[in-house]
Amino acid sequence: MIDTREKVNVLGDVAQETLATLDKADQEGCLEAMMMLMLAQAIKTLRTEHAFTAMELYKALVIEDLGSAIVSAKTQAGKTGAIIAFCVLLYHQAQKENFTEQYALFFTGPPDLALRDQTEDRLFANDAIAVKTLGAKCWHNGEFYRNGTEKQKLMREWRAYTNLGYTMFIIADEAHIGIGTSQACTAYQKLPQLLNELAGGIPGVQTHPKIKSVFITATPYTFDVMLRNNPQADMREIWLQSGIEYLGLPDHLRNGRIRQHIKRSRGQTDADYRDKIQDLMEELDNEQYDNPGYMIFRVTVGKDRALFEEAASRAGIKCKTFLASEGNIAEFQSLLEDAPDENTILIIVRSYKQGKTLCKDHIRAWYEADTKSKTGRNDADVYQSVGRNDGYNIDHLDYPIYMCMEQAERIVEYIEAREANHPTPALSSTHTKTKTKMEKVVERVEGSDPIDAMNKYNQVTGQNLSSSRFNRITLSRITEQGRDIFKEYLTGAMRNTRPGKPNLVIFDKPLPNSQDFWDANPNLQGKACVQWDTGSRQEVTRVSKDTSMYSKK
Repeated sequence: MIDTREKVNVLGDVAQETLATLDKADQEGCLEAMMMLMLAQAIKTLRTEHAFTAMELYKALVIEDLGSAIVSAKTQAGKTGAIIAFCVLLYHQAQKENFTEQYALFFTGPPDLALRDQTEDRLFANDAIAVKTLGAKCWHNGEFYRNGTEKQKLMREWRAYTNLGYTMFIIADEAHIGIGTSQACTAYQKLPQLLNELAGGIPGVQTHPKIKSVFITATPYTFDVMLRNNPQADMREIWLQSGIEYLGLPDHLRNGRIRQHIKRSRGQTDADYRDKIQDLMEELDNEQYDNPGYMIFRVTVGKDRALFEEAASRAGIKCKTFLASEGNIAEFQSLLEDAPDENTILIIVRSYKQGKTLCKDHIRAWYEADTKSKTGRNDADVYQSVGRNDGYNIDHLDYPIYMCMEQAERIVEYIEAREANHPTPALSSTHTKTKTKMEKVVERVEGSDPIDAMNKYNQVTGQNLSSSRFNRITLSRITEQGRDIFKEYLTGAMRNTRPGKPNLVIFDKPLPNSQDFWDANPNLQGKACVQWDTGSRQEVTRVSKDTSMYSKK
């Protein structure tokens, strides 16, 4: 067994000196500069965007003492790098002005051994992280799903740290996975159940004051819904901006690399679908005849495996299939590192999606298969999968990426809204279902008082309506039990909003059920606003069902 006590003591001395310097810098107004300098010295491969994200995360959880945070970014944008930087900051500044090293880290992620190994290699290259991690490993959900020896080991170590007064940081990678509830009952899935046991509640809603949670994901759609409905939640989302050398789905779409995949239609025979896939395989084989490589086809329906294998066989192209039940998933990543002598089709069945970084130099095409299901593949699943083609310093790659073009455009719209800090459109994931329908186009103006708001409405619309023509709604006079005018107003879903009869909403004081929205929108407090139906209609996608751990909150 390796004795880490001496290492901890040495690092603690360094941290004491660093903290004193940082405290002085804070007093002089240059804390961030000092933090950046310290990170640059501690992490040789530090990227500026990772450092900024780490500092924002540190400020939220340590300085402001929030209970939880979400770190979101484009796929392959370097979320792990930002977390490493954050953990280094923790080591040097665990408790501001009173450094006692009383904290520990708990890393968890999906039941994916290849992803776990990749994460461990990156995290534990830094000694400050390794010596503070429960079990000196990254845990995956399957290890604590049942009350086996691994879970018992985790619980013993957790209790040992908490009994000593340590602050615990739960860092959940790919946090969009396994956070749902059963539709048949209220039983929690793996991660929420553990969070209830360890933290005494669900992060963002109810947690222990000495327990902090960090959720990491490129597809935070479920958390978006929670934060939108609970603006005062004990949680903050931090967006990791990608660097200038990064290329992702918006860039691929702009550069013409995204192509329409072959759609499956009702009544279509398997033979017809197979023939279309065969034709595409032959076309790609001919295009890359002088530059052989790998053509990757992902299928999410087990029975489609045979169709794609048969298509490759009929096309006369070498083919190999990878899936977890056959124990050959680990081969996939290593195979990509060496160029093949001839074009080779690699079929992936429901595996190798989120998190993992692949060698792309020998890929000649990437294909995301359609399904026969009514709803198709959800947006998060597709984005995580095609995201393996994103990353830094890949501008020399131009191979085609096949997927649903409508879905690509929808995901890009979401990403661009997130980058611009604009309201994001609804997207589907494992735990959020969406529905698209035609809805009325609602506009609004805001005024300092009712007269100002009505005048602005008349100016914008070119009308001259008298005050009697407005449907007056005063927040404090709402008597309907459970009605939340704030939520209605902000989502554009107010009743009685119709052409020629605009709503005049007076936000004089909050009702008990609107306190959260009131606190989160100081710009509306004491103001008057007019909202009206323009008479136009537009296609709008909204979340229609939420089965996550936040669905009951």
